Amino acid sequence: MRKSLLWIWALATVLGTALDAQDITGDWQGTLKAGPQEIRGVIRIAKGDNGGWKGTLFAIDQTTDPIPFTSLTLQGPISNSLSIR
Repeated sequence: MRKSLLWIWALATVLGTALDAQDITGDWQGTLKAGPQEIRGVIRIAKGDNGGWKGTLFAIDQTTDPIPFTSLTLQGPISNSLSIR
């Protein structure tokens, strides 16, 4: 019984660390469907200077100008949600 609890604790520690250390940096590409229209976009996420995150939207079908986010927040590891403004 004690050995089983030790294994469960070790597994929970490893999984918890892996979720907490998620790295979302990189380019994320997708398509937004707005009625009959489809808009392709790329979101570029990088680590910010203050330890947070920064991001930029490239709306491929609408403009060549990058659109910077004013706020980008990753909440987790349990909820794993990304908030972009």
